[in-house]
Amino acid sequence: MRFLITGDFFKNVPKEKIKQVKERIQYFYREISENKKKIFDIPKGFWVKKLKENLYEFRVNSGDRVLFEFKDIKRAGYGEKVLVLLLFSTHDLAVKSGIRQNKTEDLKVEKLEIEKSCEIVDERLDKDLDAIYSGINSKIVYEITSDENLLEFIQNEDEYTYYYLNDEQYEILNCEFPLFLKGSAGSGKTTVAIRKTMELEERQDLKVGYITFTQPLKEKAHEMYEKFRDPNCEKMVEFYSLEELYEKQLREKPTGLKIFEKFIYEYNPRTPKGMENLELYQEIRGIIKGSMGAKGVGNWNRDLKQELIPREDYLALNKKYTVYSEEVRKEIYKIALIYQKWLTERDYLDENDLARRVILSGKEIFDCIICDEVQDLTEVEIYMLKNLVKNGENLLLSGDIHQIINPTYFNFSRVKSLFYKGEYTEKQLGKNYRSQKKIVDLANKLSDLRGEYIGKLGEDYKEASILEGEDVYIHKKDNKFLKKMEENTAIILVPTYQIKETLRAELPKIANKILTVQDIKGLEFDSVVLYNFATELKKYWKIIFSGRAKTNQLYRYYFNLLYVGLTRAKKRLLLMEEEKDLCLLKELKNYLVPMTVEGKRDFTLKSGELDFLKEGKEFFNRKLFAEAIAAFEKAGAEKYIKKAKDELAADEFFTEYNEEKTIEYIVNNDDSLSRCLEKYVVTDRIGDYAFEKKYYEKAKKYYEKSENYEKLSQLFEMDGNLEKSLEYAVKSEITPLIKRVKQELEKNDAALDIANEVRVLPDKKINSKKISLVEFENLDKKYIMRKQQKNTGDILVILNGRFKSKGKDPKKNSVKSPTKLLIKLYHIDGGGNGISYLMENFSSQLNIKTIVSLLDDGNIIEKYISKSKKKPELDELLLLACEHKRIKNTKKLLQLGGEIEVKSEDGLTPLMTAIKNKDLEMVKLLVSSGAGLGEVSDEKNKLKVTPLIYSVAEDEFDIFKYLIDKGADVELQNPVYHGVAHRNKPMIRALLDKNVKLDIEVEGMTPLLSAVISKDLEIMKMLIEGGANLDYTVGGSAPMMKIIQNNYLEGMKLFLEKGYRLKAEDLAALSLKGNIELSKLVLIDNLGYNYIEKIEQNISHIKNNRKIEQKIEPLKKIKKKYDFEEYRKIAEEEE
Repeated sequence: MRFLITGDFFKNVPKEKIKQVKERIQYFYREISENKKKIFDIPKGFWVKKLKENLYEFRVNSGDRVLFEFKDIKRAGYGEKVLVLLLFSTHDLAVKSGIRQNKTEDLKVEKLEIEKSCEIVDERLDKDLDAIYSGINSKIVYEITSDENLLEFIQNEDEYTYYYLNDEQYEILNCEFPLFLKGSAGSGKTTVAIRKTMELEERQDLKVGYITFTQPLKEKAHEMYEKFRDPNCEKMVEFYSLEELYEKQLREKPTGLKIFEKFIYEYNPRTPKGMENLELYQEIRGIIKGSMGAKGVGNWNRDLKQELIPREDYLALNKKYTVYSEEVRKEIYKIALIYQKWLTERDYLDENDLARRVILSGKEIFDCIICDEVQDLTEVEIYMLKNLVKNGENLLLSGDIHQIINPTYFNFSRVKSLFYKGEYTEKQLGKNYRSQKKIVDLANKLSDLRGEYIGKLGEDYKEASILEGEDVYIHKKDNKFLKKMEENTAIILVPTYQIKETLRAELPKIANKILTVQDIKGLEFDSVVLYNFATELKKYWKIIFSGRAKTNQLYRYYFNLLYVGLTRAKKRLLLMEEEKDLCLLKELKNYLVPMTVEGKRDFTLKSGELDFLKEGKEFFNRKLFAEAIAAFEKAGAEKYIKKAKDELAADEFFTEYNEEKTIEYIVNNDDSLSRCLEKYVVTDRIGDYAFEKKYYEKAKKYYEKSENYEKLSQLFEMDGNLEKSLEYAVKSEITPLIKRVKQELEKNDAALDIANEVRVLPDKKINSKKISLVEFENLDKKYIMRKQQKNTGDILVILNGRFKSKGKDPKKNSVKSPTKLLIKLYHIDGGGNGISYLMENFSSQLNIKTIVSLLDDGNIIEKYISKSKKKPELDELLLLACEHKRIKNTKKLLQLGGEIEVKSEDGLTPLMTAIKNKDLEMVKLLVSSGAGLGEVSDEKNKLKVTPLIYSVAEDEFDIFKYLIDKGADVELQNPVYHGVAHRNKPMIRALLDKNVKLDIEVEGMTPLLSAVISKDLEIMKMLIEGGANLDYTVGGSAPMMKIIQNNYLEGMKLFLEKGYRLKAEDLAALSLKGNIELSKLVLIDNLGYNYIEKIEQNISHIKNNRKIEQKIEPLKKIKKKYDFEEYRKIAEEEE
């Protein structure tokens, strides 16, 4: 089966008729293809009629018809004529238009003959049909290749039905590399890129990399690939988001804007006047760190060993690449240097750092690369893709310059210069299959305005819509109307994060619908409201439309922001503005109409559960989990709600805690949260932590995920599975590792040969593939390799358990040192072979401490003790078992009478020892067996501690939480102070949740004072919000005094925000300090920007108020110390 069908065919079919229509289509297709009948000889029940040249209808029932045509398709896999189902109609078009049938010449469709035609007697028929049918290249068309495929299409179960590529799209499949594919939102770029990928895979000789900027688009592309690829072909394509590519190649994840904002918050650099943080980040990421050259379009010769481009190169850039003056650039570059140092000190790496590392590694991984969303990449990242390809020409770069809202300064002309003398192919997709015509017209107008007021740079292009639709509306700010959208899937887009937060506060019931353009880039919705894009950005639009932004590419951002926002709408678009007569609205007035009653109804009409389910999935894929939960709740989708809540919990966990804590949680837990957290950290590091903690099976799991074959080889070698170890060594392609494992295999075989030679097993030879190297690697030098007959007994003890030997047992005198042999047996395979034999025959010669330390088998311990004439000291053995993490031995020794509160020479109880060892299972055993949770005297350090405080000192959150759950006193010896001293935020949070007292003294310090001294702003916030007294003084030391003494600006900001009122002594101390920023902050907080005027106006009041007068004097000293006049003027202007 193979025919085509228009995308909206079944949307016109009533639900009760879908089954009948489907069956009639299948029957009709079989009749015309399998039976090869003449079309008018098909059974009379179809009543096939010709309406005009190559346009027909057949009958479904007495009232319904299907309109169809035959399409000439000269492509591989198609016949001469292909059936195309165009439209389902509830009336007979031929009868309606007054058509009579006549015979004409034959028309062959493959072997099918069409004998009859009709003569049109009513000219109105042409107009009717033209309104319905405008040609296959102007419709979204799908290929149906099976009955199952048709059913999926009808039920709309499969999001990615197989598109029939129009001629414009199909032509691209035959283009050679390098290939630039431009296209607007909804033009089918991803579909074409995937089809190109599939064609390359079918060659079976090329390794293809499919790279996207974002994870959601990568997942969408991969789903399409899996759905449509030929299952008989070997997979030759690897899909990566850029983040995944960096992790695969370097085992690192890149930082982004969040980390830059953290830098701004911590360092608080003095940014150039009027420059916002996003603009600063854009300049550093896109130009100073992300560009490849500064000496012309064709220059890509940057020194990639340097994190930043040279200062002189940056200062020499023309305004096509940077809009700032030389003086401002000097300031920006200074901040970039500080930012880079800050990143390095914290082991952070951004995308540009990682891209440079990949390039410098010199790896050529792929035969060709297809990159979607290329406009969001920096030049360094694009150059990296070129270097990852064996033949640097084999690239398909797909993107849309209208959608650049990430800071890259992407320029197709620059990228083209990478290729020799213009030897590349450039294609553009001009049809928009997503948004209706009036939305597309508005987008085109925006493109025209951008070209007129900014400049085209030879790259702007327009698009054409194939979908008709309603007007684009303009409406005043109307929160009551917005509230009514609660039950509709419409979304509200705002231009900035600050506006999003403000509007969400005003409209909490629809907060999940209020998003920024950055939040939803790549998504699409039936209805979109653009909120205050003209009002809030009016100062930028004013500059643009005044003509002052000509060739200034920074201002393209605002056009692109609006463009991306409006092209998220498929059917309905509304611009809602607080202010009238704005220059942007004047430019767009011919494309906007006032809101109508019908328009309001469409935006507020209640959507169905399936609509909300689809919206929820879109939000979920974009990692908008709170928004996804709200949509899933309206859809009643419990499974999806839980999934989104798990993901939200993971996002919040990672935001609150660091990477180290996240990895620790993942390894120590096996729940939905741990699984969701995996994507937030480098997979390899999870494996490393599991390995360090000796969770070897978990380590294998994560090394498998990260494809760390070197570590897997080492793990299997430790297991003694040399065959598997060699398999992974070969995969790692690390020559020294492969060589060493092979040598160990040969060594193992040699040892086995010797074992056979001394006739350890007389009945059969030992199979080298069924015995591990570890069994022999500690034996070959001292035992087997000497070939000494006197050691045969040891060898037989070792092998007896594994090989079930029927040979004679060794004589007792052939085992020279039972305890040493027991140790060796333990290191071979944990003591599994020969131990029982030694216990039975040599118990009196074995050292019980060795047994307790090495073997975790309580039964063996009990057996030994029962056989011993001199009973061992149980308490000593209990401490030894705890120290060596032998939980079965510990349990048995407790049962036999070991004292649970016994102390070691260091003064540690078994419980303290278990906490020190980070052994949660041992802690659980001891607590359940009666171990005390109260104070214990630490004689060595002359102080009292509790197990809870000890868990704080050892940074063991899981043990800490377990002890609290088991009733540990959360205020005994003030664990919250110790949590602050060790800067353990999760523990502090857990204690605050228990409402512990915070104004307590430990060693002359309070928790808040300790946090202030260590300048830990996050802990300070936690304590203050938990109820800590801002003014609690210990021994004359107050938190505010420490803030002033340490020039702690962020601490001062926090205290003032939380309501602290500065006292006269605080101001007196500040007047003696030399921190201008701290002084400025205090002046503003106490008296406002116009502090001089306030002093003058209130002088009489001040004289009558001693407290205020005491505060004014130091304020005057501060003012006198610094010249704040210029600052005051700037502040007043800003107000």
